[in-house]
Amino acid sequence: MKAQRNQRVHRHIGHRRILLLSVNALSLAAVLIVNILSQSLPLNGFRIEEISDFYVNLLVPSPGTFAIWGVIYVLLIFNQIYQVAVSISQDRGDILERIGFSLLPVHLLNILWLFSWHYLYRFITTSGLVMILLLMALVSLYRKAQRESDFLSERILVLLPVSIYLGWIMVATAVNLTSIFSSFAPSLYATFATGITIGTMIGVAFIYAVVSSVYKDLWISVVGLWALWGIFDRYREDVQNTVLARTALIILTLLAMNVLITLIRKTRTISDEDELF
Repeated sequence: MKAQRNQRVHRHIGHRRILLLSVNALSLAAVLIVNILSQSLPLNGFRIEEISDFYVNLLVPSPGTFAIWGVIYVLLIFNQIYQVAVSISQDRGDILERIGFSLLPVHLLNILWLFSWHYLYRFITTSGLVMILLLMALVSLYRKAQRESDFLSERILVLLPVSIYLGWIMVATAVNLTSIFSSFAPSLYATFATGITIGTMIGVAFIYAVVSSVYKDLWISVVGLWALWGIFDRYREDVQNTVLARTALIILTLLAMNVLITLIRKTRTISDEDELF
């Protein structure tokens, strides 16, 4: 009886893992296809950056900064391959159970944001709400993925993709919400645009620093450094916005110092743990 019960449990776990892998793979494939179509067709006749240009927003970084999406999607593809490998080897399968279906809402909200951005750009609040939901879904996934692991493969192929994805959506949410504010109060935004942009940069950088310190996750802040460099790069030759370029560079330097301090603390912690053994 006990053997039969164990057999049923293993069969149930096997079926659940197959379902998890299938759902995650299909939803990731859908995200990749929609993203490719959004730029190649493009959706509704506009590229993402062309719609962004409809709104006055000084927080938008230089175009090259958005190449990070390529990094995110490559890491997600490797993450999917890792999930399959773990499932086949039946080793460390707890990572699949821990994350579960949390990737599904992330992928679906990514797709929903693309459609709302392209087809409902006149109602930009919609894309802002979807972006906030995407941020919340990623925070949930991030908390589930967080775990001290002795396996380098798990740290690179599970924690790293989620960290970089969340880090980028943090700044993307700030940019999206700034566009909403600009569209609803154009005169007010035009008057205080520089101050709003600087305040937002400081606020987002502070959040990056706090998350990095609490979770000892350097990659979150690395994404923040990349975004700040993108803002600096956009304005470094713009005479009218030199204050934004200088401020972005100062904040970038301070955040880089925080990354260095966090790295030193993390290294010391690892050294202390090694001494105990």
